[in-house]
Amino acid sequence: PIAAKPYKSKEFCRKTNRKFYTQVELGVQIVNDFVPPDGVEVIVMFDSFFSGKKMVDKVNNKGFGYVSVLAKNRVIKSHDDIHISERIEQLIQKDDFEEISFTHKGRKKTYFMHREELTISRCGKVVVVFSGREKVLRKVKALVSNMLHLSAVAISKHYSFRWEIEI
Repeated sequence: PIAAKPYKSKEFCRKTNRKFYTQVELGVQIVNDFVPPDGVEVIVMFDSFFSGKKMVDKVNNKGFGYVSVLAKNRVIKSHDDIHISERIEQLIQKDDFEEISFTHKGRKKTYFMHREELTISRCGKVVVVFSGREKVLRKVKALVSNMLHLSAVAISKHYSFRWEIEI
């Protein structure tokens, strides 16, 4: 648990003469201010809204790992600047997914996955796990992590905790 600064709208800040911070700026401040206990590995979880240069740079500079999801319009620099959605379509056409089952939180989960190390705009060199219950563009997510040593299953397991953050 860490102290988080609540988001206040631009209008509220203007009316109350306070400095306005975007949600991304607040997220970056939280990461910046967090000091973990010695020996604790930190993995920051965020959704595609936060997966830009400011957050990624801050997480990397602090020496933390991260797991996120990429928007499908993000650009893969190491594949001739194609979008994530185009890469998913290529993988579907080549049927380049592996069916993987694992147990997480007591439940068996089965996904079609493909893992690649890529260079993504505003993220740099990362591992991307294309993962979905079905091999269909709208069902496949592109999970991203700066922890290049992790397997597709490990990244998927980490990402599955993200929903708990939402609630």
